[in-house]
Amino acid sequence: MMKKSLFAPLLCVIMLLIMPCMNVCAYQSSSPDGAVFDEADFLTDAQESELTAYAQNVADSSGWNVLVYVTDDPAITGSNMRSFCEQRYEAIYDYHEDGVVFLCDKNYVNITGFGDVNTKIRSSSDADYIAGRGDSLYKTDIPASIRAVLDEIDAYSHRPPISTGAFVLAAIFALIALFATMKAIKTAYTTHAKPTTNNYVDNATLRFTQRTDTFMREFTTVTTNSSSSGSRGGGHHSSVSGGHHR
Repeated sequence: MMKKSLFAPLLCVIMLLIMPCMNVCAYQSSSPDGAVFDEADFLTDAQESELTAYAQNVADSSGWNVLVYVTDDPAITGSNMRSFCEQRYEAIYDYHEDGVVFLCDKNYVNITGFGDVNTKIRSSSDADYIAGRGDSLYKTDIPASIRAVLDEIDAYSHRPPISTGAFVLAAIFALIALFATMKAIKTAYTTHAKPTTNNYVDNATLRFTQRTDTFMREFTTVTTNSSSSGSRGGGHHSSVSGGHHR
């Protein structure tokens, strides 16, 4: 019975570990796009066109939509830069489609990924590292700074996938350990001598005290003051995000 009861959890754990490794782009509806949007007028028209072509090359190489937004917006902060990227991306694409938004603000940088990008850019640390690749060039050469980040995005897109076999083996070993632990616990309970009160009470020092409550009134009423407050938080559709203040 115990072996049968463990089969379903084993199957669920294996599936949960395998699914993130399956890079299936079912929502990629068309060829990927690359574009640079200079909302701060930091770039010349020629630079913006050249960088858009560069971003398109990265999009073709990676298979991801690659969008770059150059801004100088005082409303952008460390707490809302991810939301900025999500809003810009979802205004153009379905959030399931694989893509990356690079926010290149005067004060903040951020990389936010969508779809199955998290199979390659796997953590906020990865995203923060990519976003910061152009920091040293930003003050002197914004186009070079953007190209450095785009090169890093392209490099990450070609990272080898995480080995599915390693996850499966880890799941199997974890469940073997779980089975062994459960069996040990069951054995301990079935073979342990039945406890008595003498195991826990010293009869020589045990004393009982009787307490009686006398109420002045026949009826008592208990009233609890309570207040409630709630808030709704918006969910994020992006799969991975990272950034920092310059």
